[in-house]
Formats: sequence, C-alpha cells, structure tokens
Amino acid sequence: MAHAAEPFGAWRSELLKDSPLTGRIVDAKTLKPLTRADVERMLEKASVAILGEVHDNPDHHRIQADLLRAFARGKGKPPAVVFEMITTDKAGALSALKGAKKLSASAVFDIVDWDHSGWPKREIYAPVMEAAVEVSGLPVAAGLPKEKVRPLAEKGVALLGKEKIAALKLSPLPEARQKALEKEIVKSH
Repeated sequence: MAHAAEPFGAWRSELLKDSPLTGRIVDAKTLKPLTRADVERMLEKASVAILGEVHDNPDHHRIQADLLRAFARGKGKPPAVVFEMITTDKAGALSALKGAKKLSASAVFDIVDWDHSGWPKREIYAPVMEAAVEVSGLPVAAGLPKEKVRPLAEKGVALLGKEKIAALKLSPLPEARQKALEKEIVKSH
C-alpha cells in the first residue's frame, strides 16, 4: 500500500511498506506531522544536521540525499559531509581525489573499496553519496577501522590512554547524567 501523499515520493522498499507511518514525517517532541517543506526550512537554518537511516533501506538514502541538498542550500560554504561507513584509514586514499576535474560518487566508492567494506551495496548508498559529492566534494571519513573498534568495545576507552581520553573529552559522566544518557539511549532505540 503506497501512500499517495508521501513527501519524498512513493516508498520502494518492502521493509515496513504497509506501516501507516512509512514515508511520514513526525516531530519527535510534539508528535505532530511535518511537511517536507517544514523539514527543509529547518535544515536550511541549521548549522549541523545528523541524518540517520536503516543501513540497508534504499528509501532512507534517497531521502537523505534530498535532505542533504536542502541542508546545503543557502550556506556560505559547502558543508562537511561525514560518513561513518568510510573508515579513517581511508582518508589518505580519499585525499588522492582532491582536485579531480570530475569527481563522482563512483570514484569515491572505488577509492575507499566500498564493495569490500561490509556495508550494503553501493547502489543503496549511491543517492546520498551523489548528493554529498554534489554539495561538498569529498566526504569525510569518520568510522574507526574494525581492528580498532573491537578492542575498544571489549576493553573500554582506557585503551586510548589518558592523553587521548582528555583530548576527546571522554572522561566519565557524573552518575546522574550517565543514567539519564542510558535511559535516553534505551528510549530512542
């Protein structure tokens, strides 16, 4: 059941396709519906936008692309577009594309070896990568390589050392803030 009034076009994915909320925009604070224009106006005014998705849902990446373009509209300079899916060890490879006469999403996917990264197929991410290249040029690599993530997950941030922990401001939160954060994480998932 495709929803005729969907603000970003017909839903293509089978995932939750029949949900009455699929393709809708709802303000998380007020629970009131928002129009696409409402969201785009908010993004145009924002200095930072965090666009999340279900990684293997192509509709989400298509919508992210539209929202990224709205976010970039009217900004004095191109925004930095950060991808957790591109690990920091690929930053050097990405820099090889600086100054390319015709930068493309395909060139970015190739240089970061996307097809062997473990992320869903490049076709799913293509809309948002194309928008990123269009509005800002090269994306920023922000993910940690798996060989660095596993030890941190298993042994904690102490592995980073005191100096790095201080630089990243990773010191423990006061107990009340920690509990509030944990509660928010559980609630938001």
